[in-house]
Amino acid sequence: MNGQVVFIGAGPGHARWITVAGQQAIAEADVILIDALVSLSLLSYIQWDATVIDVGKRAGKPSQSQKEICDLLVQLASKGKQVIRLKGGDPCTFGRLAEEIQVLLKAGISYEIIPGITAASAAAARAGISLTDRDISASLTLLTGHRRTAGPKPELDWEAASRSGTGAIYMGVLSAAENVQKLKRHGVSSETPVLIAQAVTTPKEKLVVSSLETLETDLKDKHIRPPAVWVYGGVVTATKTTQHKVRANVGFFRPDLQKIAWHSQLFAAGFEPCTIPLQRICDPPDAYKSFDASFQIASQTSGWLVFTSPTAVIRWWQRCQECRQDLRQWHRWKIAAVGKATARRLTNIGIMPDVTGSERCGTDQIPALLGEPVGTVLLCQASDARLAPHQTLADKGWQVHPVLTHAKEHRKYVPETLRIAIERRWFDYVVWTATSQIEVVNRWQLDQLWQDVHHIAFGTQTEAALNNIGATTISSVQKSSLQAVIDVLSSS
Repeated sequence: MNGQVVFIGAGPGHARWITVAGQQAIAEADVILIDALVSLSLLSYIQWDATVIDVGKRAGKPSQSQKEICDLLVQLASKGKQVIRLKGGDPCTFGRLAEEIQVLLKAGISYEIIPGITAASAAAARAGISLTDRDISASLTLLTGHRRTAGPKPELDWEAASRSGTGAIYMGVLSAAENVQKLKRHGVSSETPVLIAQAVTTPKEKLVVSSLETLETDLKDKHIRPPAVWVYGGVVTATKTTQHKVRANVGFFRPDLQKIAWHSQLFAAGFEPCTIPLQRICDPPDAYKSFDASFQIASQTSGWLVFTSPTAVIRWWQRCQECRQDLRQWHRWKIAAVGKATARRLTNIGIMPDVTGSERCGTDQIPALLGEPVGTVLLCQASDARLAPHQTLADKGWQVHPVLTHAKEHRKYVPETLRIAIERRWFDYVVWTATSQIEVVNRWQLDQLWQDVHHIAFGTQTEAALNNIGATTISSVQKSSLQAVIDVLSSS
């Protein structure tokens, strides 16, 4: 049974400039083929086991041919895969959509098109202007400034373009001088205002007001590089360049369960996040054995029930509900939370911790949190948790019993999203919330990541791990919270 190919317009660059339908389709896909101008932030929404394939065409660099891309779409869909073809801007505007659709039709494969915001519309939105204005411009012409070197080349109607109230030249930076001369030759004034828009909605965004006369000089002086579009016509005179732009691209490696939990606040603060989960939460071996044992202990004695992470709270609570356990068994027990995030999770389910520690100190602070030994400690934690706190507690005289709430399945290979991000130098910052993330990535020997990026570490242990593997620029947050990360990002 054949699958389906969904063509999605990713918009001009910012991950929030995509349709809801497009985002949902990405989250359901088996395979995603991405172009060079697609924001990697959109790949935060993919499934854990989805395949990402970079088919972006970049000038002067090796890339797959159009035939290879078409063959790949047919091959994948023929295997029953749900395939996403993620294209920058709008797939129906100056892309190779028609060629890819023809191949799919010939192979009998169904497809769907989800449109996106195209470059001219994005440029106008960022500049605060209207592409059409009933007092100035009642028509809009879109032209390509770059022509194919082989195959049919329909003539561009420069005479019609010269009569248009507003015109937009796509891929026209390198051929600006030639295109300006064609417009002038057909009667467009040298004084016609021009808006130059580079990489709109990204940290590299530039908006420059020019004219046909000075366009070539301004492109050079302002160091304008593709991707860029230029818009000419009277509407350009109303340009305002005061809107806030994206400040930086930020990478995270939080578990799959938490992958987009922080995105909304980061977007609101002006940052573009991309989360690449290196681990996902699953049941540990003999998942219910230590859980059942903990309830038996709870019914016989008293002591401390310690939660080492928000995930430990979530999984413990889920298991209580699944097994229909009576929480009144814990009425003689005290509750400890390692960090405020863990404490918040507990209060969300109606449990008020007796003590709350600092995320920055991690599980090493547990002996100090509990004070003098009074009996039993039940540690709710991951199956791969560090053993040092156990030994310290035992040495002090506590009876320590681990309650294995969850396990972590780690990636065995470099995620394609991470490889693409490093190759494109997409990250400005990377945030590490646990030493285990650093250990996983360090095994892959991605040396460029440690040297070219500003790293933000949660806690002293994570900061030390970054220093040990040779990261060159490191900031440590005093509180393990998103707001602390935003504060560091905003002050850098």
